[in-house]
Amino acid sequence: MIKADEANRNGFFDYMTKQKEAYTSLICGIEGEYDAVLDFMVMSKKAQGKGIGKKLWLELKEHFESQNVKKAYVFSDNECNFEFYEKQGFVKRKKTDMLVVFAKSNDATEQYLYEYSIEDGLAL
Repeated sequence: MIKADEANRNGFFDYMTKQKEAYTSLICGIEGEYDAVLDFMVMSKKAQGKGIGKKLWLELKEHFESQNVKKAYVFSDNECNFEFYEKQGFVKRKKTDMLVVFAKSNDATEQYLYEYSIEDGLAL
């Protein structure tokens, strides 16, 4: 349950709705190119920089390889640590802008689709 005033609840709902629309537009027409998705990965600020995220990614990549996955994708945005994906060899394939209103203030973000070729172990 989200404890917030109505304006912030509405803003959060608007954000989630627009984010889903942004992700849908980014993957539309190319979803068949991918065998897998890294759906959600988040590290607390305290855990960042300790190699935990990289270890998790390498474990997932090993699992993907064992399942004969050739190509995977992940959605990210400019408010997340998208540089992490770039350091792992992901390449930004597409981008879209998104605008949300939170309690009468505008919040503009960029939404990204990153991809990784697991087959080659290299970014595309």
